[in-house]
Amino acid sequence: MRKYFTIFKYGLKMNTTFMLDYFFQLISFFVHVWVFNSLWDFILKDGTAAGYTRQELIWYIIMAEFVTYSISQGYKKVSEKVKDGTIANLLVKPIHYPLYFMAEESANLVKIGINLIGLFVLGFMLGGKITITRMQLGLIIISVLFSILIGTIMQLILGLVAFTMEEVKSLWLICQKLQFLLVFVPLEFYPSWVQKFLLLIPTSYIEYVPARILVKFDDVRSIAMLLGMQVMWVFALSIVSAMLFKKGVRKINANGG
Repeated sequence: MRKYFTIFKYGLKMNTTFMLDYFFQLISFFVHVWVFNSLWDFILKDGTAAGYTRQELIWYIIMAEFVTYSISQGYKKVSEKVKDGTIANLLVKPIHYPLYFMAEESANLVKIGINLIGLFVLGFMLGGKITITRMQLGLIIISVLFSILIGTIMQLILGLVAFTMEEVKSLWLICQKLQFLLVFVPLEFYPSWVQKFLLLIPTSYIEYVPARILVKFDDVRSIAMLLGMQVMWVFALSIVSAMLFKKGVRKINANGG
């Protein structure tokens, strides 16, 4: 594991070199939240929508955006390595590429830290004070970790699809749009048949779960089920990524490396 820790440290060093990029992303974070804050101000005033107050919706969007901005578009790195043949060079080294990728992406701690500052600043400026229990805070942290893990593994999967499809950006755009369905509004805003569909796909467990725990900690049974689904998707997506990687390696070997 020491070699992966070295990769993580190198990635951390690279991330701290380009801090300005993160601050520009933070501006985008602020703009998105401000727009929806204005929207809910106009629509709700002192009312509620789908059982959510204006304050809850603002905090929901802030948490959902925090998770979204904490996951990088890692599929680009993977697909480029597949297309230009760089991945073949990595295969002859004593590393397992999926773990190499995960170690690289773990270096996004810098971005996550900056986004966390943005979360608290925006939250108290626009959403106001929110009260959470210790248990709630612990579950939020666990859920955010699972959310980032699900999102990162999905990025790996999209990148590995390049072994079969030369251009995978279209797939990423589909996943991104599905993900956005629960970034700006909670699951409860949709008709029951749409809710049932969304609960069947992994993108729904990235932003919705931590944001829901933050603003609606009223049904422990439902929250336990959502966390269980996050764990299930981490395992399921890990298996899919392992299968795609093995298939890609076989393809490289069949073509002579």
